[in-house]
Amino acid sequence: LADSIGRRLTIAAAALPWILAWSAIAFGRTFAEVLAGRLLSGVAVGVASMAVPLYISETAPTSIRGALGAVNQLAVTLGIFAVYLLGGLLQSQQPTNLMCPAST
Repeated sequence: LADSIGRRLTIAAAALPWILAWSAIAFGRTFAEVLAGRLLSGVAVGVASMAVPLYISETAPTSIRGALGAVNQLAVTLGIFAVYLLGGLLQSQQPTNLMCPAST
């Protein structure tokens, strides 16, 4: 995909499945709808995880290319960590069955 339409457009195109995925996760009434949203989110993450490092490596000046790649990976890791912290905080404040209608 990145070779056929370009890196920048591939990254932008990954936003549409992400928007649809998070809408399905947020507003899904059944387990299947939430699961479909998670699957679609995984596809979008896969596309972005492939295209962003390619874009960085091809557009960054050689003097900072490695640093930008490392900062990208650090941002991803810190984002995952923040989501885990937020999930733990929300889990301790309200029962899971109130956050996921399928579990009631």
